[in-house]
Amino acid sequence: MIDSPDVWYNMGIAYNDKCKQDKAIECFKKAIEIKSDFYNAWHYMGEIYIDIHDIDKAIECYQKAIEIKPDYYNAWFDLGLVYAKLDENKSIECYMKAIEIKPDEHEAWYYLGRTYHNKGEKNTAIECFQKAIEIKPDYYFALYMSGIVYNEKGDKDKAIESYQKIIDISPGYFEAWAWNNMGNIYNDKGDKDKAKECYQNAIKLKEAKSKEKM
Repeated sequence: MIDSPDVWYNMGIAYNDKCKQDKAIECFKKAIEIKSDFYNAWHYMGEIYIDIHDIDKAIECYQKAIEIKPDYYNAWFDLGLVYAKLDENKSIECYMKAIEIKPDEHEAWYYLGRTYHNKGEKNTAIECFQKAIEIKPDYYFALYMSGIVYNEKGDKDKAIESYQKIIDISPGYFEAWAWNNMGNIYNDKGDKDKAKECYQNAIKLKEAKSKEKM
């Protein structure tokens, strides 16, 4: 009989890596039976429940991990991701708690911005995206969303500036979309030549990516 919670925990991870989620959950439950305050096991089990689309049990696991360790950033963050599709206000509360624990985590600021954007609070969303960029200047997810929201707000120059930063970083896939979105903005501004140049750059990048896959 294995009486080590760490062994059961590691077995759970191994089973999950092999896509044997049922076995993994059994192992994590065994670990928790031995060590009821094993918050890592609760959290990992929550992640598996997300993978198998059992949202209620995932929330229960994350909340249990937080109950044991109130300053557990990962559990607050993941709970925010879950609630983003269920209850935006609860999602915001979770992200804010995660940021309170780790204020320099760019992803928490980014997803907080995404949630505010979904609520239609564009100014607050921009503030969050800019905070994520301040922490990680090459974080092109936040730069991309900044471009989208600035354009929605009618600040086309700021949107172009955000997309240009992505192009300067050149992360590949996002660079093509940045050129495409810049083309749309220039088209709206009536600068057809500049729009055409942007669209051509986007097409070249997408064609190059297609050839890489062949």
